[in-house]
Amino acid sequence: MLIKQGKIKKDEKKMKKVLRNPINPLLCAYRQRDNNQPTNMKTKYKETAPATQKNISLDLRDAKGRDIGICIRTAPITVTETDENGYYTVFDAIGEYVKVTIIVTRNGQKFGAYQYPSFYKSQTEADVAIAKRIKNTKAKYAKQFAGA
Repeated sequence: MLIKQGKIKKDEKKMKKVLRNPINPLLCAYRQRDNNQPTNMKTKYKETAPATQKNISLDLRDAKGRDIGICIRTAPITVTETDENGYYTVFDAIGEYVKVTIIVTRNGQKFGAYQYPSFYKSQTEADVAIAKRIKNTKAKYAKQFAGA
């Protein structure tokens, strides 16, 4: 089977972009944030308080006239070490974290692929990431639906 050289280069570029992003959930699921090495610590997490969910409209409409927005779900969690099955290797330390899941919505209904949660060491760090994600999502869909 022949593979075009351009396709390989494009995939390598995409992977390098994923690896450069320190808060990319895909990367964090397999690597520590600091030194890019697999973690050896097996952990579990538990939500310590009910999750809060907020729907935000981006004031954009798609070609079908649906309102585009995002759903932000945040929850404080406690991470503990474990030897049980079903563990995570995302965390490099036990303690308190904030779990954030952001999903795109159409008319207030979740739309598209499920997004993995991101984990942050403080609420301030999570708020900065959420603001950045809102800005980037709005720019992406404004460009995509400019003619709608």
